[in-house]
Amino acid sequence: MYPPGALHHAVRNSEAEKGEPQLQNKRGELLFQEVPQMKAKKILSLMLALVMALALAAPAMAKKDKGSKDKPAGPAVAAVDVDKIEEEPRLSLIENGAKIDTGKYSAIYIKQANDIAIIVQRDDLRSDEEIIAEARASDKSLDKDGKGAITVIRGDGMVWLHKNRTTLVDVTGGILIVLGPISHIGFVGGDAPTEDELRPDDGTVSAVFQITKFLNELGTPGAGFTFEVVDAEGKVVGEMTSNEQGVAATSGLEVAPGQYTIRETGLDFSAYEAVEDIVVTVDENGQVIYPEDEYGVDRDYIVNYQLGALEVTAPTVMQKYDEVWHELTYNKFDQVHTLLSTTVGTLPSCVVETGAHRNGFTWLGINKAILLAEPNGVNIGISDKNKPIPDVAPEYPWDEPVAPYYNIQIVGNNLVVTSNLANFVARVYNSSSAIEFNPGSHSGDNKQLTLSLDGIGDIIYLFLHVENKGGYEYNDASQVTGCNPTDDPAYHREKVKEYDGEVTITVTNAAGEVVDAAGKLPRGAYTVTVTAGEDTWTQNVTVNPGQTTDVSFETLTMTTKGDDVLKCPWCVNP
Repeated sequence: MYPPGALHHAVRNSEAEKGEPQLQNKRGELLFQEVPQMKAKKILSLMLALVMALALAAPAMAKKDKGSKDKPAGPAVAAVDVDKIEEEPRLSLIENGAKIDTGKYSAIYIKQANDIAIIVQRDDLRSDEEIIAEARASDKSLDKDGKGAITVIRGDGMVWLHKNRTTLVDVTGGILIVLGPISHIGFVGGDAPTEDELRPDDGTVSAVFQITKFLNELGTPGAGFTFEVVDAEGKVVGEMTSNEQGVAATSGLEVAPGQYTIRETGLDFSAYEAVEDIVVTVDENGQVIYPEDEYGVDRDYIVNYQLGALEVTAPTVMQKYDEVWHELTYNKFDQVHTLLSTTVGTLPSCVVETGAHRNGFTWLGINKAILLAEPNGVNIGISDKNKPIPDVAPEYPWDEPVAPYYNIQIVGNNLVVTSNLANFVARVYNSSSAIEFNPGSHSGDNKQLTLSLDGIGDIIYLFLHVENKGGYEYNDASQVTGCNPTDDPAYHREKVKEYDGEVTITVTNAAGEVVDAAGKLPRGAYTVTVTAGEDTWTQNVTVNPGQTTDVSFETLTMTTKGDDVLKCPWCVNP
C-alpha cells in the first residue's frame, strides 16, 4: 500500500519501450506506475537486478547520509514561488492546461500536502540526493524529513496522487503541462514564469486594440470619446476612451484570433456625423491588423466631422402680366369758351414755373434742358377759362382742365407745338415779364406751329391760346359712354407683381436625396432649388463641418406670364 496522499510518478525516456515501467527509489519506498501483468520470470529478474543495484549503492549513500545533517556547502539558488495567495494559500496561481518550458530552470519542485516532486533535465549530472538537498535549501518548507515522499523526475514523466489517481503534471518533450490542482510550485535557477506561461493554452492571444480620434480633420485630436471592441458574435470584449492626444487603447485583451469590430459609442448624432465601424483582424500572434484607407495607410484612426447647416433665405418671386386697357368712347361736348394751358394737376417735370394774368390767361415756364431730354416731347393739358377771374370771384377757379391737350417738342433750335384742336396761337418769350397776352394771329385749320428759340435762355416762357370763335367739339372725359377692345400695343402694358402662388425650396445632397434644409447636415455638396409654377432656379453650395452656410437668391422673375389684368374703367366699373 502507498501512503495516503503520496505523490506518484511515471518516467518516460528513450529507454522506456513497449510499455515497460521505469522504477525509482523514493526515500526507501518503491513507487511505480501500475503496469500490465508480467511473467513471473521477468518480474523476478527485475527484482534481482534492483537488489543488486541497491547493494552496490549502499556504501555511497551511507557516506552521504553521514553528513546529511549539514547543508551542502555554498548558497543554494533561491526558488521563485508563484502561488502566494493570502486568502487561499492552497489555491494554485497556475491554471490547468498551462505549459512551462522546463529548460529555463535547473529544477522545478511541486509540493502537494507533504509529498514533493522535483523535475530536472534528463542530462542533469547531479545525484538525486544533491537535487533534493538543493531544493530543501531553496525553500525551508521542503526541509521536513519523514513527512512525505520525495520524487525526482529526470526528463519526461508524470506525477499524480495515488489516493485518487489524479494527475498533477505531465512533462513531455521538456514542456511541463499542468493537469491538476497544485498547492505549491517553485522554480530554481531562473525567473518566475511569464504570465503567458502560467496561462493555459486555450487558443487565445493577447491583443492590444488602439484607435486615434480626430475632429473635423487629421491632426486635431478628440478627447473623451468612447469605443468598444466587439467580436464576431456581437459580444463586447473591450472598451476604451480617447485621451488628450486622441488615442484610445485597450490593455492586452485575451481574445481568439479572428475578426473584431471597433465601434464608437455614445456619439451625439445631433452634432456629429455617424462613422463607419472599423473591422480588424487579430492574427495568431496577437497582432491587430487594420484595413487600409484610400491612401493605402492603416485605418487605425477615426475622424468625426461635426455637422453643418444651411440657412436659406426665401427669395422674392415676381411674375410678369399685362394690364389690358380698352379704347374708351365719350360723350361729345361742344365748346365755345377760350382754352389755355392748364396750370393745375400733374404737370410734366420740364414745367418749372406757372402763372396767369389778371384776365386769367395762363403761361408756363419750360426748362429747355429737361424738355430736350424727351425725344417725343411732353403733353400739356388744356383748361377751359369759363369762370370769373379770381379778384372778382376768388371762390371759383378759372383753370378747369378739359379733355384736349397739346404736345411740345424741341427739334433743332425750334419749339414744335402740336394740338388736336385747330385755330390756336402759341408764342415763346425769354422772361415771364415779357409775355404779351394779346393772342394775335391764330393758326386757323393748322394744328402745328414751329417757334424759333433764338434769343431764348434756359427757361422757355410759353403762352398758348385757343380761339373760341365758332366753337368746337371734343370728348368729355367725365362722361364715358362705352369702350372698344383693341390689340393696339399702347393699350397693353406689361407689369410685374409678386407671385401669389406656392413657392417651394428643396435641398438635395450629392446623391440626389432630399434632405431637411432646416436640420444639421453632413459636410459635402448640396443643391438648393427654388420652384414657382413651372420655373426653377438652383444654387450649388458646400456645407463645412461646424459651420452655417448662408444661401440667398436675388429677386427672381418668372418666365411664364400671369393672367392679364383688365383695367378698362368702363368694363371694370360700368
